[in-house]
Amino acid sequence: MGNLALPDYATGVSDYNAGLSGLTGEIGPVPRKGLATIFFPKIDWQISAKNHATFEVNRTRWSSPAGIQTQASNTFATNSFGSDYVKDTWGVAKLYTSISQTLTNEVRFQYGRDFEFEFPQSPTAYEQANFVNPPGYTKMASTWASPRSSLVPLSPMSAALSTPTPSHGLTANTASSLA
Repeated sequence: MGNLALPDYATGVSDYNAGLSGLTGEIGPVPRKGLATIFFPKIDWQISAKNHATFEVNRTRWSSPAGIQTQASNTFATNSFGSDYVKDTWGVAKLYTSISQTLTNEVRFQYGRDFEFEFPQSPTAYEQANFVNPPGYTKMASTWASPRSSLVPLSPMSAALSTPTPSHGLTANTASSLA
């Protein structure tokens, strides 16, 4: 009996080939796409000879299943790319006023909302059996403890969960210029 506590060499070769076969199933092409919807209307309104208003909105929606990792080749497993989503909405209103031939004023109001979020993909059967619920390991909170008491984090093959990052912005300002 050797260092790995296997009964013979043939068992070791069999275990090695089974592990290699499982890892080989983790590589290959990953179908992914990016779907974008962009809505960007703008209205210009000449209110009077001295007043001009502009209103514009930018609404973007982005959906990219399995699209966090976008490089041509990657070292992650096929189900570890993660999905990416964006909801972005901005609005700007401006009022330009000509006070005299040499003095103008601009009032600007802007509101924006940016919400970006990502989710991991479900692990493959091989990842589930060998990394998420490996034999001989007991789940303890968010880490794994081996029978020898060493703590081991989840495998890097598993995609990391990114938390949503909402952002809201509201600005209002005025500017006057003398020409």
